[in-house]
Order: sequence, then C-alpha cells, then structure tokens
Amino acid sequence: MSFLFSRNNQFAIGALLSYSSILFNIISGLLYTPWMIRTIGDDQYALYTLALSVINIFLLDFGIGAAVTKFLSNYYAKGKYDEADRFMGVVYKVFCAISLVIAAVMGSFYFLIGKVYTRLTVQELETFKTLYIIVATYSVCSFPFTTFNGILMANERFIEVKTCNLGQKILSVVLVVAFLLSGKGVYALVTVHTVSNAVFLALKYYFIRKKTKQRSELGYWDRALAKRMFSFSVWITVISLAQRCIFNIMPTLIAATVNSAAVTLFSLAYTLEGYVYIFADAINGMFMPKISRILAQGKEETELSNLMIQVGRFHVYTIGLLYIGFICIGRNFVELWMGKGYEAVYLCTLLLIFPSLIDVPQQIAKTTLMVSDIVKAQGIIYVGMAVINVVLSLILLPRVGVIGAAVSVCISYLARTAAFNVLYHKKLPIHLWSYFKSVYGRWLVVAGATCFLGSFIEVVPFSGWYGLLLKAVLIGIIYVVSIWFIVLNRSEKAALLKRAIKVCK
Repeated sequence: MSFLFSRNNQFAIGALLSYSSILFNIISGLLYTPWMIRTIGDDQYALYTLALSVINIFLLDFGIGAAVTKFLSNYYAKGKYDEADRFMGVVYKVFCAISLVIAAVMGSFYFLIGKVYTRLTVQELETFKTLYIIVATYSVCSFPFTTFNGILMANERFIEVKTCNLGQKILSVVLVVAFLLSGKGVYALVTVHTVSNAVFLALKYYFIRKKTKQRSELGYWDRALAKRMFSFSVWITVISLAQRCIFNIMPTLIAATVNSAAVTLFSLAYTLEGYVYIFADAINGMFMPKISRILAQGKEETELSNLMIQVGRFHVYTIGLLYIGFICIGRNFVELWMGKGYEAVYLCTLLLIFPSLIDVPQQIAKTTLMVSDIVKAQGIIYVGMAVINVVLSLILLPRVGVIGAAVSVCISYLARTAAFNVLYHKKLPIHLWSYFKSVYGRWLVVAGATCFLGSFIEVVPFSGWYGLLLKAVLIGIIYVVSIWFIVLNRSEKAALLKRAIKVCK
C-alpha cells in the first residue's frame, strides 16, 4: 500500500529497495555469470554482449526520456498538472514517430553486419544476426514506453520504480537458469531480456494509472511546446550518443581490432564496474523533484550546496570501500570467480572504476545543470569525451589489447569530469573548494591507511571463497572504524545512531 507512505518514506524505502536490487544483482551475477559463460561458451556470450551493445547504440530516446522527468518535475513543483498532461500527449506522438525511424535504421544496419564484423566466423555471424533480429524487434516495439520510469520518478513513486527493478532482475535470473538448464543456449538470454522487460513495463503502466494523477492528452499537439522540448532534448541526444561511444561501442571496436575473447574480458570488467556504479548511483535519480523544488523556491545558494556535500560524502564512503577492497583482494576474487586466463579483468576493472570516485559523488550538481536547462555545454563536454575515447582506443587496442580499452575509458572519463568541474564553478552557486575539502579531505587519510593495512591481509591463513570473505570482512572493519573515528562529524554520528536505534526498535 505504497500510496500510504509519506514522501520521506517513499525515499527511504525506495533507497532500501534500490540497494536490495543491486545486492541481488551482484550476488546472482557473481554466482551464475561464470556458469552461464561455461554453459553457452565464451564466444556465444561475447555475441550476446555484442548484440545488446549494438542495439543500445541505435536505441536512443533522443533526450525525450530525460525531458519527461525534467519537465514533469518542473510542472509539479509549480502545480501545473494540466500542462503536464498536455506535455505527455506531445511526448507520445514524438516517441511513436521516432520508433519508425529507428526501425528503418536498424533494418538497414542488418544488411551491413557482415561487412562491419569481419573478424567473426561465418557461424558466429549467423548467430549474431538472429540475436540482433530478436533484440531489435522488441526494442523498437517497447521504445515508446521508456517514459514510464520518468513519470513515476517525477511523481516521487520511488517504491514502485525500485520494486519493478528488483522484480525484473529476479525474473531474469530465474528464467536464465531455467532456459539454460533446458539446453536452450544463447537464444535463451535474449528471450529472457525480452520477456522480463515486457512484464515489468506492463506493471509500471499499472502503477502510473493507479498511483499517480498523470494522464496524457493524446489528442493534443502544440508546436511551440514540441519545439521547446526538442531544444532541450537535442543536446541530451548528443550526450546519449557520446555516452554510447564509451561502453556500447567498445565491444565493437574490440571485436574489429582484437578478437571475440577480448570482448568477453572487457565485458566482465564492465560488469564489475557496473555493479559499483549502480550501487553508488542508486539514489541519484530520486533527487530531481527535490532539486526542482529548491530552484523554484530560490534556496539554491544554501540548500543545494549542503545537499551536494551530504550526498557526495555518502557516495565517496560507499565507492571508496568497494574500490579499496578491490585493490586489496580483487586479483584473488577474479581468479576464484572466473578461473585462470582472466587476469586482465582485475586491472581493467580498477581503471574503469577509478573515475567514479570523483564523478558519481557530483551527481547532484549534474542533475542541477539538467533542471536548469544547461545542457548545451554538457553535450560539448561529452562529445570531447567520446572523441578522446575512440581515438585512444584505436591507438591502444592493436598494441596492448583489452587493457588499452580500459585505459582509454579511464582517461576520457577523467577528462570529462575535469571539464564538468569547470562548468560547475561557472554556472552553479556551489563552492567547489568547500565541497572537495568536506568530501575528500579526511577520507584520503582513511583510504591510504586502509590500503596500507589491507596489503597485509594476504597473510590470513585461509584460501578459497571463505578466505576471500574473511579478508573482505577484515578490510571492511578497518575501513568502517576509520571512517567513524576520523571522518564522521558529531551530527553524522548522532544521525546514524538515531537511525540504528529506530531500526532496532
């Protein structure tokens, strides 16, 4: 009965569901990903990864998805619900038109597959074409419904969104295991991707109808409103295209310059990086309505800076623990997880995660840029990031293989983050020096001390998964105790103790 929950409870329970979903995704992925690869083979898993990455390159929403959340949040903050309904009527018309264009583009690309992926064998090409058809058909049909998350998030229905995300992951794992055990092979993976997403798109639609007041005037059309939306979304499209020049295009670059085995190595490192990123990013999407209210009330000078520091400190603590832990025991983990022959995954993962230590904690500032319609400058920065990544990849991949892909991603991400900080300084009422001092000052001491002490963890006389778990617990204790005594201030300690007492009751 989530409609009985207050806004604070929606946020708290939504955050809890986010972390539950992430925890389930990590545990299930670590357990069944190696089994899945061994079941269908490295080459088949690489083709599956390649098919999804190619589809994601084409499957842009042209910034309209971000526009939905941004515009609806602004309408709600000002109480303009009728305008929100008319806006959604325009959005759905535009989405349907774009779906037809995407279908034509994807259909044309199908006939170029053999010319693009020259390093794939004849059998691999045939399998890849079938996978491509299945995923592309579903993606085009479901494309107009990608607005559902934005509608629910703008209405602060965090519980419903996060419940669907968790349910989709559980259903996916159950179906993958069932299909592969029945001997269905790689085609089972794309079937699971299609079925699980379709089920929870339907459930999100149900929540929108029952738990929100948002409706759509499908017969409404406003050229001026559409133009305003496109003026915002065109740069979001540029950002989306640039982002796809990182992880979604990388498997294609690797397959074209190295081989399919290297695609598997990179995809595993990308999977681990993704676990860290989604864990840190779990609550960021929930702040847009709050930021919209802060800007509407003219309180950005104080409340925005405080919110950025508060959220930034939380993210650095969580990402820091994961990153430092992986530095200390990541090599051992990769060997236990995947076996011999995957040593490159360790270094690739460290390189991919490192930029997140700086970028993810600043998501409040990035969201504020979005709400404030400062998107052109973001688009230019992302284009620069994409160019750096592609150029470096083409230079490094033929020389150092998959490590070159990770290096190029790391450098391009760091360049993007540096450029964004210049933008924050110029465009937002945020004191960056105070932010960096408050967020990273004492934490760097904790990070160094934990890495130093963690280097002695290898003397623990246990091996295998139990030994790895014991080492992880010891590193966690060292890190958490250090954070408590060195980093946290009195108010933060009091707040944590108050929440702990409340949970125990």
